[in-house]
Amino acid sequence: FDPDPILAEAEDADMIGNCHAVEADGYSGTGYADGFNVADDENTEENEADGITFHVEIEQSGFYDLNFVTKSSSHKENKVWVDNEEAGVVAAESDLELQDSILELVYLEKGSHEISYYAYWGYVQVDCLKLTGSEPLPADLYETKAELCNPNATEETKALYAYLREIYG
Repeated sequence: FDPDPILAEAEDADMIGNCHAVEADGYSGTGYADGFNVADDENTEENEADGITFHVEIEQSGFYDLNFVTKSSSHKENKVWVDNEEAGVVAAESDLELQDSILELVYLEKGSHEISYYAYWGYVQVDCLKLTGSEPLPADLYETKAELCNPNATEETKALYAYLREIYG
């Protein structure tokens, strides 16, 4: 699976809550999105969570890695939503340099999608979102070993394990 990469600039995304675009040099586009202060879990009618929403067009259904290029002063975790459903959490590390914050293996059907990045810990700058095709899962991912990890397992446990391996592979 090797679709063309997609690049979406954060400063062009829909801004939510306190988020706003900042023009600056040294970023992939004309700047970055800032203002991620109000956490997603603090969202109320009076206090909207801070975030941005990217609108992307997917040409080929499959698994994608969502790479948010971010900058932070310390370790920060923030939430990713895809089409109004929470998809996971990505982490930004603390080196004040642009870095990758990747959510792997997100399945997207061909068509239009909304990908949102919401403050959870907040206090990051988001440069852009890069979507690339996910690497295939290892062929041996679901292979199990014939022996149990506990050499003192009972005969009943060994029999159950052998049965489960037989029916599930």
